[in-house]
Amino acid sequence: MLPVLRIESKKLSRLDFWLLNFSGARGAVSIALILMLPADFSYKPLFLTMAISMVLFSLIIYPVITKRMLSQSSPIRESAS
Repeated sequence: MLPVLRIESKKLSRLDFWLLNFSGARGAVSIALILMLPADFSYKPLFLTMAISMVLFSLIIYPVITKRMLSQSSPIRESAS
């Protein structure tokens, strides 16, 4: 999607594209789908544990990494905010 994705008619840099995708990973849809599985499905607790772990990981770790990446970005981005 990087070659065709544009914001305000400008191409995204690799960093912008990565941040856009990285910051949106939360897992609510995954948890909702897992909760829809039948109660007698043997792997349901495992899947639910994995999904909740990923959501917690994304809520704790991703903002730290995103902040570091944004602080390393170009001065143009910093002056625009």
